[in-house]
Amino acid sequence: MRKKVLAGLLVVAFVAVLFCGLVTPEDDDSEKINAAFNCLDERVAATSISLEEAVFAALTKVPGTKAADKIEQEKSSSADCWPKSGCGVKESAQAALAKLSMGESVEEITAWLVTKSGMPKELTWYLQISIGDNGPATCVVNYDGSDHSVSVNEEMKLSGSAGSCFNLANSDYWLKIKTNCLEKEFNIQCDKEFKTNLLYEKSSGGTIYVSSQTHGASSGAWTVEAITARCFREGNDCDYEASLWGAVALYANGEDVSEFAPYLRALSSENGKYFPSAFLVAILEGGENHYSKIIENQRARPEGAYWEMPNTPHNKYYDTALGMLALGGAGSSEITNANTIGYLFKKQDASGCWNNNNIRDTAFLIYAAQWLRGTGGGVECYINSDCSEGYVCEDGNCVSEAVLECNNNGVMNDSEQCDGNDFGTFSDGVGQCDEYNSGFTGGDLICEDCKINTTQCTGTGPPPVVNGSTGNGTDDESYDPNMITDCELANLFCAPSRASCLENGGSFYPQETHACADHYEFCCTVETPELPNCFSLGGSVCAYEEECGGAVQQASDGACCLDICELTGTTGCSLDSDCLSGETCQSGACVYSGSSSNGGGGDDDEGGSSLWIWIVILLILIGLVVLGIIYRDKIRVWWFKFRGKAKTSKVPPGRPPGMNSLIRRPTPRFMPQGMRTMPEPQRAPPKQMSKKDKEMEETFKKLKEIGE
Repeated sequence: MRKKVLAGLLVVAFVAVLFCGLVTPEDDDSEKINAAFNCLDERVAATSISLEEAVFAALTKVPGTKAADKIEQEKSSSADCWPKSGCGVKESAQAALAKLSMGESVEEITAWLVTKSGMPKELTWYLQISIGDNGPATCVVNYDGSDHSVSVNEEMKLSGSAGSCFNLANSDYWLKIKTNCLEKEFNIQCDKEFKTNLLYEKSSGGTIYVSSQTHGASSGAWTVEAITARCFREGNDCDYEASLWGAVALYANGEDVSEFAPYLRALSSENGKYFPSAFLVAILEGGENHYSKIIENQRARPEGAYWEMPNTPHNKYYDTALGMLALGGAGSSEITNANTIGYLFKKQDASGCWNNNNIRDTAFLIYAAQWLRGTGGGVECYINSDCSEGYVCEDGNCVSEAVLECNNNGVMNDSEQCDGNDFGTFSDGVGQCDEYNSGFTGGDLICEDCKINTTQCTGTGPPPVVNGSTGNGTDDESYDPNMITDCELANLFCAPSRASCLENGGSFYPQETHACADHYEFCCTVETPELPNCFSLGGSVCAYEEECGGAVQQASDGACCLDICELTGTTGCSLDSDCLSGETCQSGACVYSGSSSNGGGGDDDEGGSSLWIWIVILLILIGLVVLGIIYRDKIRVWWFKFRGKAKTSKVPPGRPPGMNSLIRRPTPRFMPQGMRTMPEPQRAPPKQMSKKDKEMEETFKKLKEIGE
């Protein structure tokens, strides 16, 4: 027993001390983060804000309804678009993202966005036909109800006329599709096994991209090729920045955005000022190339790194926010290694904002860094004590007391029992004492600090306070089934358990401030399905000193054991031999004896003889701990590499270490994880090649070289 405990303590001590060396905390940035939130909240509350400022303030969850009200005020009266002075794709897409963050539906907005998409004229498209045995063949291209004959020779060169929609191109290897035929569908048939696919490039020339799909068919069968590329238009022309934001808005709403890939990909190099890689790294499959461009565009300075694209229409704070968002926030290894946050804190205004109290830039930086309100990047709050000084817990987030718009915004928030004269839980929206509790006979309720005050009510009043609850009690004597509970007063839901609340995507409030009717229920931000009680499931809830011997199912009254509840740590037995070493059989159960019953000598002698072994192990562990502390920085690098959070590579001069990793980064927050991404163009996977197939492969390589 002593040996097991000693060994366990040594291992725990070693791991704890070693990890203290690995995760030595950086300087406490809580005050700077809280100052940023404070400044943003105060600036929004004190000034008139624009639509763009309202959008980013909403993403950052600035308290009150000013941002949401501004967004609603700027909406067009005739369509689901923004601003009302002249609907734009970029502004409407950003409004959709803000509304998504507020939990609102954006189906009408995305439907309007789709109406503003069209075929990009900035791309040139080609049709490629390849014969399976690398031999000559005759093919037919059909469109508009007419067949057009094309011949393919052994070099895969084309001849003949494919009609008015095509011209021979690229030394006669491809058919160039004319601009007026881009929206047509083309059917192809050959007298031998063949493949077809589309290629594209920007109209001014450059990189040739191969479409993501290659279609094959046997002799006499047909393939179909159709261009599905889209862009978002402002007027009659594609707008690249609007297309970036429009695609992101559709993507965030779970819609397929693959049609926008060709335009955004091909035109990215000449639109670098909009920082396209920060968008495309998340919504393109195989976006490692864009990830590397994000890293390459970082501007390293002695105090840290930031982003500012050449000829940017914005500024370094806006571009830095895009970069941080693309890489996963302030906690990502790239941002940490580059000391981007350190750079930003050096540039932070004395007020706590950035760029001379700029609301948009400050809000975007906070949002992109993924800081949480009022806790210096910590966890969300449940009660006021979870928050830093000067903050209170509001709607599960810490918000500044200075700008908490309680009793004056007329909107019931989740943690409020009332707001101003609004008592939203009552049938007529008015706070009447007798409706609040049947113990009152009359009078009006008072809303004070967003809590219900019953001092003006007449009658016997509510039941006594139980377990700190200010409303419905938790025992049978004080329970009034007709009374609205604290949880219901806050427009929340009583869940059968903490686990059921969390499993359904919610968070729960303390019973002390948000009591439910039953003591085992917890106040949750989302509605959860009711659970049956354990008795109805045919089981029982095990006592504290018992554990379930079989399956366990969550019930309304706790973890329900569907088998037999047994004493913790015991095993059924009839003889000592039925038990583990060090245990004896007592009353049909194996119980740890605390010492050996062999009459002394043996185990004690063994323990004494092995004492030196433990001393040696202890000395080794102490030595490893010392080495861990001395070399903690190197061990930290090894640990991150082991966990897959960092890679090492040769670093060019003037670049911070760790900046060339080609890891696919987490999806930005306005782009939900798991959505369908734009496919990266690629060829079909190769099959086992015959001699003729190898010759065909060589031909493909030549074609690729010609295209480049």
